[in-house]
Amino acid sequence: MSAWEIKVLNGEVSLLRRLDEIIGQHPLDVTVAMICLCLLALLLVIVHAARHHSRAGGRPGPRIIYVESPTPPPRPAPEPPFDPFPPMRDVDYEMERLRDEGYFDD
Repeated sequence: MSAWEIKVLNGEVSLLRRLDEIIGQHPLDVTVAMICLCLLALLLVIVHAARHHSRAGGRPGPRIIYVESPTPPPRPAPEPPFDPFPPMRDVDYEMERLRDEGYFDD
């Protein structure tokens, strides 16, 4: 081996030892960094695939035809305000419906 190859190998060993120390001292930080790098790589793959898909097809997307109505549609009827305490006759009617034996049958 030549002298520069030995220097490169020593530098590599030194770098790997330092990396092992960092991982040993800050495991959570390294894990979060690795997850971020993986998400970034996934994002790059998705963006590249989307660009490739949009350029490769050359086919136009679905066409939408909008036809304007000559007259505006009628306004919906206003809903009655919510009454948290309905009249007793409405409650009695619902109770009668629930007592019916065939109410829950399909």
